[in-house]
Amino acid sequence: MREYDIVELTCDLSERLPTGTQGTIVMVYPGQSTAFEVEFMDQGGKTIEVRSALRADQLKVVWKDATRPEF
Repeated sequence: MREYDIVELTCDLSERLPTGTQGTIVMVYPGQSTAFEVEFMDQGGKTIEVRSALRADQLKVVWKDATRPEF
């Protein structure tokens, strides 16, 4: 998973962020346990919430940003 990939929640985080909610990875925190900051938006593009420190097992990639090279 990389910045700008579109992801979907694989679990409920809150009433506002149920399983299946989609968002964009806006930051990747590398380290022993990689974590992700994700901005979740509604259908109109308005931000619902930004969550930090999400784990990879809480997310599923549904669209990859093909414009950035793999490192």
